[in-house]
Amino acid sequence: MVKKVLILGKDGQLGNTLTKILQKKHVLMSLNKIDGNIKNKTLIEKKIKEFKPDFIINAAAYTNVEAAEKNKNEAFLINAESVLNLSNLSKKYDSILIHFSTDYVFDGIKNKCYEISDIPNPINVYGQSKLKGEYNILKTNNKFYIIRISWLLSDNKNSFLSKIIKLILTKKEINVVNDQKGSPISTEFVAKICDMLILKKEHSFNQIFHLSTKGKVDWYEIVKYLQQKIPSLSKYCKVSPINSENYISNVKRPKNSLLNHYDIETYLNIRIPDWKTDIDPIIKKISKKINYKNDY
Repeated sequence: MVKKVLILGKDGQLGNTLTKILQKKHVLMSLNKIDGNIKNKTLIEKKIKEFKPDFIINAAAYTNVEAAEKNKNEAFLINAESVLNLSNLSKKYDSILIHFSTDYVFDGIKNKCYEISDIPNPINVYGQSKLKGEYNILKTNNKFYIIRISWLLSDNKNSFLSKIIKLILTKKEINVVNDQKGSPISTEFVAKICDMLILKKEHSFNQIFHLSTKGKVDWYEIVKYLQQKIPSLSKYCKVSPINSENYISNVKRPKNSLLNHYDIETYLNIRIPDWKTDIDPIIKKISKKINYKNDY
């Protein structure tokens, strides 16, 4: 059944993919930070009131983890206060809210996959602001899904893979962290999950889901896999593993970002793919964009 879907964060790597995939089946209003800035309460309510969406998907967020440490107020404004407003409006106009959160709500100390029942304990401003956003939805809404995702990848120029390829082509040597464990997931797969939620006939609302792929990997291993899939990248740059403590950064990151995705598998009756299977199409797309003569 065709639904009316409002997407916030159209220009982000996830919002862009959501728009491309969901427009094939549904009636969309997809907004960016200019025509639908999540911080603008009046504008957001005007758009919701006019469009009357069945679903509101919030892909708008302050995602710069490094910058969030310096711009705490802005991070909380976008990831928490604006989410509170959006949640209230979703309830007021009887729309179902799909909101994206993050593995960064956890401290990464646990040795096993994080369960939905595990108590959050964010170790940086970004994680703190996203957790506050979750709490704001939990206390105000009665028709929502919160989806915690980790290590999101796409062929977008601002994604991890694209940035790494640019570094490989322009540097003689780069260091990549090898002691943070997780399982990357493509924006395409996340968008397909959203489509399944939208099309689900019987809903059990007010749920938090964990969404990732199968497998366990670190960032260094992902880069080596990228070079394996695109062999020509190996001759340009030496890629070396580095411990988090030796990596120059002003922010702490979880050492363990593994999420147990059993609940969403059961709820949607799906099978979660292996991380390599999921990101292979992204690598294929990116490989066609590489210009070896000029900057990537």
